Amino acid sequence: MSQVAPEWDVTYQRYFHTVWDEPNRRYYRTHYVGQGWVFFDWLPHQPPPPRSAASFLHTDQTDFEEVRNPRNFFKIGRIFITSWTEPDGRTGQPHTKDARFVVVKPGAGFSVCLRISTYSGQATTKPGVIPYQHAAVVEQGHSPAWIDGEDFPKLLPPIEIKIEGQGVDVSPASRINFAKPYTIEHNIKVRNVGRVVGESVRQLEHYLAHFLGFQVVPKHPTEYADVTDTNEELAMSQYPYQHYY
Repeated sequence: MSQVAPEWDVTYQRYFHTVWDEPNRRYYRTHYVGQGWVFFDWLPHQPPPPRSAASFLHTDQTDFEEVRNPRNFFKIGRIFITSWTEPDGRTGQPHTKDARFVVVKPGAGFSVCLRISTYSGQATTKPGVIPYQHAAVVEQGHSPAWIDGEDFPKLLPPIEIKIEGQGVDVSPASRINFAKPYTIEHNIKVRNVGRVVGESVRQLEHYLAHFLGFQVVPKHPTEYADVTDTNEELAMSQYPYQHYY
């Protein structure tokens, strides 16, 4: 993400940060609300900023690494970026690009994950995208950003995340599709983005269960990315299912 110093806007009578969103190859503006900068609007298409190591860290293939301890990394709520190949929606030809996923069910050698997409910056306003199958992704402590024309009352309540990876960001148009799971092998190269936090961990499971028609099975706290680095006492106090394996 590339960001410049805030500038005063006479029309709106407020300061704006102009931010480059690399996945969508487009600038957007943020304004200060409460205790942080939040999405305000997309700007007309302009040439991208000069390429620099800092602003392109999250798309540099050299930053993708093999996961040395898959069992500890691929836990419920873990968010990562990987290089993903799928048919192009218009031509049907194989197309490779960086894609973001969140783990919802770890397995032996693979995990079931959900895709986090911006739909070319259109979020759920893109034709063919069903709003009620999606939830907005919002950084911890911030409010969700809605795209012009988005029928946000139909979306599921937002999923809150904590960003951990340096030089990575999540576009304000990011939406999780709960109706289309993917199987991701653990031997792929990834880059850590962060994890789903707080009550959103439970929401993540329940939304998926609702759309796929199964019940959520109680799990041990260590199966969640949100408590990977916490002590056992904290984990047991946060999650009432500690006796289930």
